[in-house]
Amino acid sequence: MYVSTFGSVMSMAPHRSGAGGHPAVAVRRLPTVAMGAVAIRMKRSDAPIDASHDQDAFAIRSPPCVATRRWTAPWEASGTTHGMPADAARPGPPFASGYPPDVFERDLELAHDLADAADQVTLRWFRSTELLADAKGDRTFVTQADTEAERVLRQLLASARPHDGILGEELGQDDTGPSGRRWILDPVDGTHGFMRGAPIFATLLALEADGELVLGMASAPALGHRWWATRGGGAFVDGAPIHVSHVDRMDEAQLSYTSVRSFEPRGLGDRVVALERRFWRVNGFGDFWQHVLVAEGAADVALDPVASLWDLAAVQVVVEEAGGRFTDFDGTARPDGGGGISSNGLLHDEVLAALRP
Repeated sequence: MYVSTFGSVMSMAPHRSGAGGHPAVAVRRLPTVAMGAVAIRMKRSDAPIDASHDQDAFAIRSPPCVATRRWTAPWEASGTTHGMPADAARPGPPFASGYPPDVFERDLELAHDLADAADQVTLRWFRSTELLADAKGDRTFVTQADTEAERVLRQLLASARPHDGILGEELGQDDTGPSGRRWILDPVDGTHGFMRGAPIFATLLALEADGELVLGMASAPALGHRWWATRGGGAFVDGAPIHVSHVDRMDEAQLSYTSVRSFEPRGLGDRVVALERRFWRVNGFGDFWQHVLVAEGAADVALDPVASLWDLAAVQVVVEEAGGRFTDFDGTARPDGGGGISSNGLLHDEVLAALRP
C-alpha cells in the first residue's frame, strides 16, 4: 500500500492492457476520489481499456462545459495548403538527409493528414462524459482518446507508408521497414490535463529517416494551433514562420518547467530552485507547449526532466528549425536521453552549467 499523488491509499493489482498495449503493467486500485470536477475510480481488470461497456472501468466524468465540435483550423480557409499559404507551401531547400524534395513534400502533406485525423478523435473525446482511462506502469494515464487516435494514425500510415516503421507511446514498436524510416507518435501529449478538461494537449508526430529526425509536428486542436518543422525547411505555426528569441541574459529571460518535484529523481531540485531565481520570470507551462513557446520566442528556456522519445522527438525538430537548441541534460542533441532542454541557444550552456551536479 502507498499514498498516491491524489492523496488516497492505493493497492497494486495485476493488469493486462488491450492487444498491442503494454503487457502486465501494474494498475493502481483507487477508491473514488474527487479531482475538481472529475470523479475517478478504478478496478482490477483484464479487459482492454477502451471497453466502454464495462461499468466498473476506471471512469473520468467531466461536466459538458463546451459542446464538442469539429475544429476548423486556421489553415483550412480558402487559399491555404495544409497550414501554409499557397504561395509558401514549399519553404526552404530539401532537408539535410538529402532526400529529393518531392519525397519531403509528400511526407509533410501526410503529416498534416495524420494530424487532421488525430484531431478529430481527440476533440470528440475532449471533455466527454464517456471518457474512460487506465493507469500504466509508469504512473501515467491512458484514455480512449490516446489509444483510438494512435490506432487511426497507424491505419493511415499502414496504407500510405507500408514500408515505414512506427513507434507509438500506447501501442509500441513496429520494426523499421525497408525504407529506413520510422514515424514516432504521441497521440495525446498532456493526457493528465486532457482528463481534467484542460485544452493544453497535442498530437505529436515525428519522422526519422536513417536515424535522423527530419520532421516534427505538434497539433493542438483545443488551442486552435499547429506547429511543424522540417530539416532545412524552417519552423511554422499555422503557416507563419517562427523563430526563437534573442534574449541573452537570464535576468531578462523567461523559464518554463512543470514542477520542482519532477527534478528530484535527478537530484536537481535545489539547483532548479536556485536557477529559477536568476530568471526574470518563471512559468509552468509543461509538456509540448513550453517547447513550442521557446520556438516561437515567447519563452527562452524550457526544462523537461522526465520525458520519453515520443514526447520530445517532434519538438526537437521544431525548436532547432526555429533557430534554437535542444539537448538532453548532458548537453547531447538527442530526444531519447530521458529528458530535454530547449532554449533560444544563447542561454543553453549557462543553463546546463547551472544544472550540472
